[in-house]
Amino acid sequence: MEKGELYYVYAYTPEKVYITKQGSNKVELLEGVTDDFKKNLAEGYILRRKDNNFSVDEELTEKSMNFELDFDNYKE
Repeated sequence: MEKGELYYVYAYTPEKVYITKQGSNKVELLEGVTDDFKKNLAEGYILRRKDNNFSVDEELTEKSMNFELDFDNYKE
């Protein structure tokens, strides 16, 4: 099953959320999501993109917030 691409919330402000895709060294602006979705994010959150839709990966986000996740080397 296709799990989708993983993104790390690199920097957060109420207006702009910057993310980096796993395996990439580029930081990009999170686009195509609602303001409500953005309001519930924070630096260190892990997002999953599938079919052009972003969602928060709760399990990986919890590991990330507890410094238990090596995002760049994480494999599913």
